[in-house]
Amino acid sequence: MMLENFVWCPEILRRLSKHVSDGRCLSDETIDALSKSRFLMTGYSRCKYLAMALYDLKVHSGNGPEYEFDGKMYDAVKLYNVMIEKYTGIAPTTGSFAAASWFHLLMGYDAGYYGYIYSETY
Repeated sequence: MMLENFVWCPEILRRLSKHVSDGRCLSDETIDALSKSRFLMTGYSRCKYLAMALYDLKVHSGNGPEYEFDGKMYDAVKLYNVMIEKYTGIAPTTGSFAAASWFHLLMGYDAGYYGYIYSETY
């Protein structure tokens, strides 16, 4: 996670960015524009991350195949979609199940996805 943050430093961007044909680094204007866009959509991203972390905790602490959430029972697909919509305010694409491509859920993290948010508190 540290490397995800350090590349936003203007001096690092200058050193790492090189044009393939002439070796020029990014201009100061481009670096400034990138810096200003860094936190675009942060609120939504954090809400989605936390919704996913809560989903991870819910499915790893339940017996399945149905899970209780807000007083109702849901299968894993519907639960994910309901939680994402509740915490982000944006409904997932109809007929989709984004958690099926979420590697962390099944790779042995076992309800530990929430730990990533701590890496951003340094």
